Amino acid sequence: MFLVIKKKYLIYILFVLFLFLFQLGKRYSDLPVFIRLRNPLQKKVIVIDPGHGGIDGGTNRKGLLEKNINLAISLKLREVLEDNNAEVIMTRDKDTALDHLNSRSRSRHVRDLWARVEIINQEKVDLFISIHVNAGSSYLRGPLVFYQDDNKDLAHLFQVKLNEMEFKGLEPVDNAPIEGDYFLLRNAQKPGLLIEVGYITNPMDNRLLQKDDYQWLVARTLYYGIEEYFSSFAFYLDRLEQGSTIKTNGSFK
Repeated sequence: MFLVIKKKYLIYILFVLFLFLFQLGKRYSDLPVFIRLRNPLQKKVIVIDPGHGGIDGGTNRKGLLEKNINLAISLKLREVLEDNNAEVIMTRDKDTALDHLNSRSRSRHVRDLWARVEIINQEKVDLFISIHVNAGSSYLRGPLVFYQDDNKDLAHLFQVKLNEMEFKGLEPVDNAPIEGDYFLLRNAQKPGLLIEVGYITNPMDNRLLQKDDYQWLVARTLYYGIEEYFSSFAFYLDRLEQGSTIKTNGSFK
């Protein structure tokens, strides 16, 4: 039997705890500003959306297709998350489009996007990450995070981690997250981001994104961002604002 904590009391408790940590942090500036939970991903449901698929290859460069990179990194991220007790829902786990799952539009592309949105908007979902590859001028490189509405802080968290990736002497980038007007972000009702993991048009990114060890680095970096989000006050306060009931075992209903 769970002990249910009323929302107003929990907010008060969190506020007092935050003040305590803030005062402690002023004295010990190297302390983290979030609480590290023992199993932050336990019972969390995360949707991973490898962009494109099937007939839709996404952006491409000299035979390299975006859809394949998206899927490769997504499968690695799923493995890391499941190894750490998260429940993962994939919008696709093979080379296929999703337009056959939806009939809301005459456009194949729009049907595909609606199918992804409906998977993301399931009640039990806590977070989604949509993985893509960018294209642009050849001098542009590095991951870029897109967000909408209330996910600015979440986007900043992931962008910082992706900017700081270290790989065999690779110079770090200093990209900033961008508020993007994408169909998926506009229609998703859950916290989440669209993440371009690199530029297929940049020679260095192009080579890196084909390397298995670099794909693992990206997947692990995304995992660290997810873990930190679920360990933070932001996640719990977001759930409280949505009217969720928090139980003492850390789960939500």
